Amino acid sequence: MPKKTKKEKIAAEYHRRTPIVAKTDSSSRTVISTEQKNILQNSYQFVPGATPSLLKMSKNEQTDSLIAIRYDIKKTLIIAFIAIAFEFALYWYTRG
Repeated sequence: MPKKTKKEKIAAEYHRRTPIVAKTDSSSRTVISTEQKNILQNSYQFVPGATPSLLKMSKNEQTDSLIAIRYDIKKTLIIAFIAIAFEFALYWYTRG
């Protein structure tokens, strides 16, 4: 079962806090308290500068991160190759 997103959690919290009102006629409305309005308004605030971006990074930081990614990929491939070679060696050794 997938995890809830931030919006789904906010909607669930809002749903839990809204009072259950029996509808007597079509003109009745659900009353939202000021506390619930504050929860809805202040529950999520987007801060545009908080997320790192490649556009904001300098050339040195970009190359450093790319070098680190290449190093990690090389290391992963080498370890995977060694593991697969070990599997084949065990298979041929035990097969006789």
